[in-house]
Amino acid sequence: MQAPQTGLESDFGRSPTISDPLDAEDLRETLLGFKRRLPLVIGVTLFFGVAAGVRSSNLPTVYASTARLQLAKEAPDPTRARYEMYSSDYVATEYLNTQMRILESHSLAVDAVKANPKIARELELELGREATPEELGGMFQRGVRVEALESTYLVDVSYESTDPKRCDRYANAVAEAYREQLQTLWGEKTQIAEKKVSEQADLLYQKLTKSEQDLRDFLNQSAETPLLEEHEKLLVERIRINNNALSDIQRQRIQLNAQLESIQRVLEQGRPLESASPIATNHIVLNLRNRLSEAELDLAGLRQRFSDEWHEVRIARARRDQIKLQLQSEIEKIRERLRSERDEKVAVEQGLLERDRNLREESRVFARRSRLYESLKNEVDANRTFYEEFASRLKDLLHAAPLAVANARIIDRAKGAWRVRPSHSRNVILGLLFGFGLGAVIALIFERLSDRLRTLKDAVNALGIPVLGVVPHQREDEVELLALRESRSVYAEAFRRARVQLNAVGAFPSEGCGVLLCVSGIPREGKTLSALNLAIASAQAGRRTLLIDADMRSPRVHRILGQPLEPGLADAIEGKVEDLGERLRRTQVENLWVMGAGRCEANPGELLARDDTFHQLVWRLRRRFDRIVIDSPPVVAVSDATLMAQAADAVIQVVSARTSSRSAATQANTELSRLGAAPVGLIFNQQPQDEAGAYFYYYSRYGYGGEPKDEES
Repeated sequence: MQAPQTGLESDFGRSPTISDPLDAEDLRETLLGFKRRLPLVIGVTLFFGVAAGVRSSNLPTVYASTARLQLAKEAPDPTRARYEMYSSDYVATEYLNTQMRILESHSLAVDAVKANPKIARELELELGREATPEELGGMFQRGVRVEALESTYLVDVSYESTDPKRCDRYANAVAEAYREQLQTLWGEKTQIAEKKVSEQADLLYQKLTKSEQDLRDFLNQSAETPLLEEHEKLLVERIRINNNALSDIQRQRIQLNAQLESIQRVLEQGRPLESASPIATNHIVLNLRNRLSEAELDLAGLRQRFSDEWHEVRIARARRDQIKLQLQSEIEKIRERLRSERDEKVAVEQGLLERDRNLREESRVFARRSRLYESLKNEVDANRTFYEEFASRLKDLLHAAPLAVANARIIDRAKGAWRVRPSHSRNVILGLLFGFGLGAVIALIFERLSDRLRTLKDAVNALGIPVLGVVPHQREDEVELLALRESRSVYAEAFRRARVQLNAVGAFPSEGCGVLLCVSGIPREGKTLSALNLAIASAQAGRRTLLIDADMRSPRVHRILGQPLEPGLADAIEGKVEDLGERLRRTQVENLWVMGAGRCEANPGELLARDDTFHQLVWRLRRRFDRIVIDSPPVVAVSDATLMAQAADAVIQVVSARTSSRSAATQANTELSRLGAAPVGLIFNQQPQDEAGAYFYYYSRYGYGGEPKDEES
């Protein structure tokens, strides 16, 4: 039944989207809601303003008087009196806050009451009985106010009371009690510091005596140990010399081991020993090898000429054998000499290693005793320094004790009281501001909880369908046929834009006949006028258009167009009139015909549900017209619209900014969707022009809503 959306969208045809809650549109809607609830806001504001004024006029008048104190820095430490006694260069924030709390404290109030019997008697008279100083101090404390002047050392001590005569004396009493407390505190601090410093000096003297005795005992026990720098240097030199000698011996021993190992490898490989490097380089071995070579050459020459038994041959052979024996003997001497030298080096190395261990042990012993000596000596020096410092502090403290040091003085005494509260104008202003804020919150809550669909965004969020048109609000006596009378008005343009959107979503196809059903949730939402003006806009576009008044319970179309009520739709469904032409009447609008509701004797809902006569009637009318617009009864009130929806190609829902409720509109949308006839879009009717946004503004701003202008003008 319902044509798919083509995706073509205009300013009013967008699908609903979730926007940023802080965007300009939300702010605008919030301000409009506030405007609608403005009488409530004004009423709440005036109520609280008047209430604040009445309450302020009933409050007692309170007076105050102020004494000004100057604070220096914190009371100096008696142990550092000679350094801090006359210094007042900086007031720490922590110290200043502490002094302000002291000025407001109950203990200071009690001291002020005790120091001023007249104040105590006045407070007892006010109380009506005798009271303890603590009770009177609590009464006195309630009137004390303390305030520090920014970036200064000054503190204002004020006293507030309904009796202006008391304010001066009470403020000055607080300032005097504070100065007396500082004097007492200084004396107590001096006594405590003197005791602590004296105890600490005695303890340090005992430690100094003990450390000196320990040092003397150590020196007596270590008289034979030379704790001298020369001994340390000598010990270091001996260790260095021994290490150098040990390194040389180890290098020589390694070289001898390498030579013996090379001889051993030659033996293992089966080669002559004289080919080993330590032996081959010996000049005696070289000489013997040369002589052996000459003897073998001589023997070989003789054997070529003579036989082996020849005398000369035997002499040459004996000579060669003797040289071989000498060579072997020399090789054994070399090997024995290498072994002997290696063993000697090993023995020397062991001795040097033993000596190195002894020297290092001696060095460790020397270092331990040196450190012990230095530790004892440093301890004596530190204890002596501490003792001398505390002795000097104790001496300074004894000199500073008689001095009276205070770190506060009264700059201005309290003179004359003035009125401080109540401030009637301020109270009224605060009441008005509170009432305005509360009224605004209540107004916004009412707007959020309201079931009305006041804005276009509310309708889109509630129904979830695109907007096909926004119709501005007009007075009821002007709205009928306004689009026909004033075709260039904003009102008429709104329905022409809706007609374009209906074409875009397929409700009015370019070929064939399109049937459109206009519905609403409840009466008086503008459904009939929307159907009428959509039909007029379609007819003005050159389409043969039929408007059917299907609201047989409360018909209005015939009265607006000046046509008779019957015969009409009810007569056609009941079969009273066979010829369609008798039920169709041409209107004053070109291409627009109307079918009235007729007079229905039976229940229209039962008449529509009885058979498919209505569907057949619409089918027959499709062959005569390009567009058919049906005005139906409210969906929530009766079931007529849901029975007609199946015969339509598209359904649009009309929502009014003045009469529609969220629950009724949602129920109507749900019922139609459940039958497969979900609305393709909505017409938002009766939108106030001051809330309509940019479209109506630009339409009138650029002259589109007036009469055509001459080019020359």
